[in-house]
Amino acid sequence: MRKLFTAPIAALALAAAAPTAHAATTISSTFDTGAEGWTFGSYLGFGGIGVTWDSASQAIVKPNHGFGDFGFIASSAYLGDKSDFLNGTFSFDLAASAPSAQYANRPPLVLTGANGKVIFADSLGLPSPGFTTFSIKLNASSFYSGSPTGTRTNVSASQFEAILADLEQVQVWGDWSPSVETARLDNVAMAANAGVPEPATWALMIMGFGGAGAALRRRRVAVAAI
Repeated sequence: MRKLFTAPIAALALAAAAPTAHAATTISSTFDTGAEGWTFGSYLGFGGIGVTWDSASQAIVKPNHGFGDFGFIASSAYLGDKSDFLNGTFSFDLAASAPSAQYANRPPLVLTGANGKVIFADSLGLPSPGFTTFSIKLNASSFYSGSPTGTRTNVSASQFEAILADLEQVQVWGDWSPSVETARLDNVAMAANAGVPEPATWALMIMGFGGAGAALRRRRVAVAAI
């Protein structure tokens, strides 16, 4: 009787082992022991400014800064070809000591791709003096090009995918007030879309379940004939 189940079981095993459209992957920075390669700078070309690691809150801090359009610059772990993260998310906890309502339209995330192409994430409001969680979907509909607070141009799917395939800089916005302020960042995560099985995987699964059902029917017939 065991032989009747060999083929469907093999098909199900192949389906389980088959690749999905996107493997689940996450790049994260929790700042539990240090700055983890993050710095402070701007998409305008400035960077490499040191940040302070706060051991009490286990976050990185840029205290008393008065820089416009500046923010936290991601480590090299977030750069290069990140095509697998298309339709995934980029999330983080952010705090600003003196958030101003006139800065509520600022982009929480800035991506710079090959040849210096810059795109900005749609505004999600202000961070609070305590930490606020931001989560941005990594697709074209969540970003625009042009000016962070002026003229905006929609980003096409092909443009976004080209930038994601060759990330040169990732900036979490840190300028939320016209006055001097302190910005804090924690719990950064760049997560890929969990993905769905490929069509071939679905075919193997259907074949496996169908074969298992047929084998069970044959087994019942064989038992009834004894």
